[in-house]
Amino acid sequence: MSKDAYTLLSSLGISFDREIDISLSPEECIISLLVDFELLNNRRHLSLAILAFQEYQDYFRPDLFDHLARELPYQIQMGLGGIIFRERLRNPGRWNNLKKLLSSNLISKQVFIDQKKLVTLRGSDPGFAAFNLMMTPVAKSDPKKLFLEDMFLRQNQWFANRLFFGTTSRADIVTIRRNHLEATPYRIAKRFNCSIPSITKTWNDLIRVQELGFF
Repeated sequence: MSKDAYTLLSSLGISFDREIDISLSPEECIISLLVDFELLNNRRHLSLAILAFQEYQDYFRPDLFDHLARELPYQIQMGLGGIIFRERLRNPGRWNNLKKLLSSNLISKQVFIDQKKLVTLRGSDPGFAAFNLMMTPVAKSDPKKLFLEDMFLRQNQWFANRLFFGTTSRADIVTIRRNHLEATPYRIAKRFNCSIPSITKTWNDLIRVQELGFF
């Protein structure tokens, strides 16, 4: 868990006066904001998280969200769905499997983040309402709050390596190995709740690449 929400948001591309912390993947940053910092109850931070996701969504891994979301409480899954599945989602087909997972775990009862009377008076946010999470509309944050993209990509290796290698586990294992974030494939598989054999093969391939002096 990161020390504060501002560091997590900076690591997602919001230009707070914080150093970017790459100890967590972008997906883990959003989930930590939801779980550890009660993002749904902080409108300013929620709006900034939505802004960061919408700006850099092409660098996020739907499959990694899928792996991580399976361990989340249903209300956090609802919140995650409300952040991702909004009107500015590009290439929706890329996110179909995650949407199916989150939708399959929905409870039929609406969950109110704001008071029901307030939601009735002001209306509900359509992105969150689609996942039965009821709150008044979330105001949009100014894009000026984002880092310049070139600057951000130079500082955050998760995003930079995904730009170079593609938005895949291979890119992330490069980030993990270069920064000594995990020592074994087993640790990565456990952390990301994914297949040990596939991670191990990629890990061993990259060891071979390093031995050949390519990076």
